[in-house]
Amino acid sequence: MYPIRRVSLILTAGAVALTVAVPSMATAAPPPAAGTGRLVPLHSLGGPGSFATAMNERGDIIGASIDAADNYRAVVWWQGRRTPTAVPVKGATAGAVNDKGHIAGSVPGGLFLWRSGSVRYLKRPAVASFGATFLNERDQVAGTATDRNDASRAFVWQGGRMTMLATPAGMDSRAVGINNRGQVIGVLTRSGVSTERAVLWQRGRMTELGTLGGAGSTPTAINDRGQVAGTSAVAGSADEHPFLWQRGRMTDLLAGTDATAGRVADLNEAGMMTGAATFGTGDSRPVLWRAGRMLDLSLPGHVGGGVDINERGDVTGSTWPDPQSTAVPFRWRKGQTTLFPEPVSDIAITVIGIDRRGVVVVDQETSNGNFVLRSA
Repeated sequence: MYPIRRVSLILTAGAVALTVAVPSMATAAPPPAAGTGRLVPLHSLGGPGSFATAMNERGDIIGASIDAADNYRAVVWWQGRRTPTAVPVKGATAGAVNDKGHIAGSVPGGLFLWRSGSVRYLKRPAVASFGATFLNERDQVAGTATDRNDASRAFVWQGGRMTMLATPAGMDSRAVGINNRGQVIGVLTRSGVSTERAVLWQRGRMTELGTLGGAGSTPTAINDRGQVAGTSAVAGSADEHPFLWQRGRMTDLLAGTDATAGRVADLNEAGMMTGAATFGTGDSRPVLWRAGRMLDLSLPGHVGGGVDINERGDVTGSTWPDPQSTAVPFRWRKGQTTLFPEPVSDIAITVIGIDRRGVVVVDQETSNGNFVLRSA
């Protein structure tokens, strides 16, 4: 699924959860046997805190850590290890990690790719800055470059060569993800207009994905089958609906359900998706789209959302078991729910993702600092 572990849901006391769906009637999951899991803190580089931004299916986590000299350094916690390794690139911000453990990101004035112990740089003097980067298994890097006139263009970088992606005159473009076939998803925007239009770039051509009848749409993820998940405005409503686009057709994932709004957070290679759906009560619930049906995960509480799904169909996200409590990360696997209530954050919890073994990673922001935690 691409972008890799790029979708995080920051949950605070007033947050509204995600939505996900596939056409068909929503079915109620049997009451899950909720268990209690344990989160263990990962170490820093010797300083007072660390941050996680993404993880891959293998379980490698990238982010930043403060060292003993109070410097921020880009780091990776390799699968199963609690102590981070500093990325050997000065001024680096780690943006993406693929399943080979290769890491891409930005440095002042350019981009870098760190793989197999070597570093490759891309420097473009005409580009003022680079936005978020996404990385596939072929070491193709997708991202967004902004020039000195504030115009933004989506690009692909591979083997030292940067290619700007087709963008209509007078419009800006932004990359959102890339799959292993080199297909890139993103959006078109126009200066002074907030509406986004979802697009797909492949073989040098740009295709607009359309909408569900409303003014705009935004893609979330793309898999190697070319399926694109995202969110679209709908005609005659202020609500947004999740969609699945494939073979030129966009499908409303809330069709045939009693949900009124929602958003897709992630999509795996089998076409399963997770996110959140809002129902008539105003509750936003974690959901799973599988085999053409939307499944309410029946988690404790009335607010929550799925954030990430692995290739086995395990889902992670956050929920509020008690309206007065802080968010609690969860893992859902074949009807069984595990809640991770410790430790409690007094500011925000960001669920980073879930690896192929079902290990959940959480970024915790507290008044005492920022910490990265992993399920035991």
